[in-house]
Amino acid sequence: MKLLVATNNKHKLSEIKQILDLLSCNKIDLLCSTDFGKKIVPQEIGTTYYENATIKARVFFQEFKISTIADDSGLEIDFLDGKPGVFSSCFAGEEGNHNENRKKVIEILQEANLKEAKARFRCVICYIDNNEEFFVEGTVEGKIIPEERGENGFGYDSMFIPDGFEKTFAEMTDNEKNRISHRANAIKNLVEKLKSDNIL
Repeated sequence: MKLLVATNNKHKLSEIKQILDLLSCNKIDLLCSTDFGKKIVPQEIGTTYYENATIKARVFFQEFKISTIADDSGLEIDFLDGKPGVFSSCFAGEEGNHNENRKKVIEILQEANLKEAKARFRCVICYIDNNEEFFVEGTVEGKIIPEERGENGFGYDSMFIPDGFEKTFAEMTDNEKNRISHRANAIKNLVEKLKSDNIL
């Protein structure tokens, strides 16, 4: 099946492709707006992952009329009552400034004299086609640390250590991360749902 990914984020698209490969799921042909020579930038004005994922999925589906998925993800730190959460990509103010976002989290943890704080990544995917619209979710539990380690990944990956590991996501290979990440767990649930609904 052809499946449009509602994103302009090359890292995200690459991760989804790698996750599907790891799941040996070769029945899905991923597309993005650039395949059609377009760049779509929906206004993510939702206050939940579900709202933002829905906004993105509907905008892309209305434009291209192809089965579409959109995800919205975030880092939830228990010490900060679940923040930055849905505002993870603009935590320091400017949308998508990952360096400043990480710096802000490091400063908060250092001010509180915390060497680590329990946290998780959460990913919500909205799927939409001509017949239905549904959500799947994935999480990965771990901890956030007040320093950066590793060169891989993006966002908060260099500060997040998943439970059962000593390496940050950014210290892992793509294969290691893409077997256990929040996005991997959400994609696994998506594939299962598509199969159970006889879409895939």
